[in-house]
Amino acid sequence: MEDSQYEIRHQVLNPNQRQQLEDRRRIKEQLHQLEQDNESPTHMYRRKLKISTDVNLLDQHDSFYHTTKSLLVLFQIMGVMPIMRSPKGVDMPRTTFTWCSKAFLWAYFIYACETIVVLVVARERINKFISTSDKRFDEVIYNIIFMSIMVPHFLLPVASWRNGSEVAKFKNMWTDFQYKYLIVTGKPI
Repeated sequence: MEDSQYEIRHQVLNPNQRQQLEDRRRIKEQLHQLEQDNESPTHMYRRKLKISTDVNLLDQHDSFYHTTKSLLVLFQIMGVMPIMRSPKGVDMPRTTFTWCSKAFLWAYFIYACETIVVLVVARERINKFISTSDKRFDEVIYNIIFMSIMVPHFLLPVASWRNGSEVAKFKNMWTDFQYKYLIVTGKPI
C-alpha cells in the first residue's frame, strides 16, 4: 500500500487525474468519518448556502459602488438607468431594479417630457424642411443630421431600461465579490 502511494505522489498527473485522485481521497476520508460519526452525517454533504454578511461592513467597503455612485445618480436623474440602492443597514440585495420603483416613475416622467420636446422640435424641423422652397444643400444636411440625433431618444426604453435587472445583478455580484475578498484577504479592493 505504501509503495503505491509513493508511486502516485511522484508521478506527474494531468489536472483530470489529479482531480479524480483528490475526489477519491476525499470520499475515503468522508467514509472514514461516517464510520466514526454516530450523529447525523448530513453536515458533511451540505454546502453552505450563503455567507452571513455584515451589512455595515459591506456598505463601508463597497468600492465599486463608491466609484460609480456619481454616474449612477446622474443616470437616475436623466432617467437612463432607473436602478436604486437599498437603504443602509438592510440585509437585501444592495442594488435593485423594479418596474414600479420611485426611480422608474421618475424615468417615465423624464422620458415623457423629453418625448414631448423631441416631437415638437421634430415637427417644427419637418415643417420648415417641407415648406421652404429655397433649400440650400448645407441646410438640408444640417436638418438630416439634427433629425438623426433625435432618433436615439426613442431607443432608450428598449436599449437601457430592458437591461436594468441585469445591471442590478452585475452590481450585486461585484458587491458580493468585494465582501468575500475582504473576508478572505482582510484587505478591501
